[in-house]
Amino acid sequence: MSIPFIIRPRTPEDRAACLAINIAGWQTAYADIFTPEEIAGAFDRTIPITSSSGEGRGELLDVFVAEWDDKVVGFITISQRNDGSGEVGSLYVHPDHQRQGVGRSLWMAVIDFLRGQNIETVTVWTLERGGAVEFYERLGCTRFTVDTITIGDHEERTIGLKMPAP
Repeated sequence: MSIPFIIRPRTPEDRAACLAINIAGWQTAYADIFTPEEIAGAFDRTIPITSSSGEGRGELLDVFVAEWDDKVVGFITISQRNDGSGEVGSLYVHPDHQRQGVGRSLWMAVIDFLRGQNIETVTVWTLERGGAVEFYERLGCTRFTVDTITIGDHEERTIGLKMPAP
């Protein structure tokens, strides 16, 4: 059975769609965690976001998108950390296209990309209460640490997960 979407590198024309997916992802996944005002403020930068989990993140290596019927429905970013490992900074799929293999396919595209770069490990951070921890564990990631993210005065625990990029 063929999948109804393709994974490809992001183009400049995809930026607006990726931002819209990112916002929709936060509004859906974190609706029971952050207020709409906190989410809006995080995106329009009127509310500060702090987290030490991004420390050590180096150069953005690439961004891949999932395209379904000529429409971007998901994206994933990959950076190289200062220690030489890879780090997924964002993986979001539009709520209308979740649970259809898009996120898993984006993840696998990054794993393939890292292999080609001779990067042996990938890490990702996610909110402990956001629901994605189990998704990453099903992909083979293991928890290795906890941290926090603060949006304004609202602090939440984050989980760091990692896996080899065999």
